[in-house]
Amino acid sequence: MNDLTGAAYTGDVSVSTFYLNPADVDFNNYMPGNLVGLNSGNQQKILQSFGMTSIEMNNAAGEKLQLASGKTAIITLPIPSAMQATAPATIPLWYVDETKGIWKQEGTANKQGSNYTGTVAHFSFWTAGQLLQDIRLDATFIADSS
Repeated sequence: MNDLTGAAYTGDVSVSTFYLNPADVDFNNYMPGNLVGLNSGNQQKILQSFGMTSIEMNNAAGEKLQLASGKTAIITLPIPSAMQATAPATIPLWYVDETKGIWKQEGTANKQGSNYTGTVAHFSFWTAGQLLQDIRLDATFIADSS
């Protein structure tokens, strides 16, 4: 593990996680921002989440830690029962770029039973999400003169 300056850290570590169920009616109240992401082609798209988690590591003083460069961790995201039938076998993983406030695609997760499992190189908010189909909507607005 490293501290945020990149220096190796070897002391006590506190790990906290929080799972967000996309089938929960309050899901949008707990997730960061909205589900707009930049895919691997740098195109802005809307995502459908099949499970989301927040993972954070802190040292004894409460300062954030990250995985050391070149190290990875495996994350597992439960797929809500209402979404299992439509959950794809492989799905992109997305994390929140906290500086830009947008989701970025990084890696994939595989469906294993009722969970998605994937490998990540840093901790943040992560979601297993697929791109939603773009639609074009044309509208004409007419002002009422009365």
